[in-house]
Amino acid sequence: MSATAAPLAMQRRGRRRVRWLRSPSGRLGLLLCAIVLLVAFVGPLFAPHTPTEVITRAYAPHGHAGLALGSDYLGRDVVSRVLWGGRSLIIMPLLATLVAYVIGGVLALIATVVGGWLGELLMRGFDVLLVFPGLLLALLLVTALGKSLTTAFIAIVLLQIPAVARIFYSAAIEVTNRGYVEAAVARGERLSHLLTREILPNIAGTIAADFGPRLIASVFLIAALGFLGFGAEAPDANWALMITENRSGITINGYAVFVPVAAIAMLTIGVSLVSDAIARSIGTADDEAIG
Repeated sequence: MSATAAPLAMQRRGRRRVRWLRSPSGRLGLLLCAIVLLVAFVGPLFAPHTPTEVITRAYAPHGHAGLALGSDYLGRDVVSRVLWGGRSLIIMPLLATLVAYVIGGVLALIATVVGGWLGELLMRGFDVLLVFPGLLLALLLVTALGKSLTTAFIAIVLLQIPAVARIFYSAAIEVTNRGYVEAAVARGERLSHLLTREILPNIAGTIAADFGPRLIASVFLIAALGFLGFGAEAPDANWALMITENRSGITINGYAVFVPVAAIAMLTIGVSLVSDAIARSIGTADDEAIG
């Protein structure tokens, strides 16, 4: 492919990749994500009570004292805590995943461009980190640094960086072997030009398809830490924390557990469907480009 033809091919692939919006699974995933995001970020405006206000007795059934979903283990309104409990569970994994992508992506691109023993040493170091069980490493960090949302944030970033770097590196290595990148190198283009004009635009689709599973893994990790009591702490409203706090009363008022579980499930399913739709659209676009 010539240097002139490369931008045209990129534009065609870009147009094809928006097909995921016309995919039934992509639209369903987008709808699920939109519902969860609306509940998490707009829901607090419509909460009938503050998330810490004690209204009635513990585990009151739905309808008691005017509470649509009853009360939790302290007698607080389940609806209000659900409406308030999504922000931290979404914002922190999202920010941590973005930070991991920036750090891991930059390091992987440096390893790709520099190459040689330095690039291999950097990537082999990431491979070593990948063999550590994620939850175990997170628990070690929590034990060393103390249980807090900040520690959970650091754990997510450190756990995601090696996997993100591997994805960036694999995608970038494949791109650097293409003709238009070799032509740019032969023209003496600067490193910044190679990264921003030749490599990043051509791996953006792959990175976008990978972002969904990474975000889901971050959500699961923060939910697992919360379930184990190492994430958000009472009296914070957090969906993962609600599951931990109310599991002992699941047979009395199951809404206090099942509703936050359903919210987390909707988020993960929605992100998975969108990510899969993007990946399929990228594969279709690439096949057509080859054809």
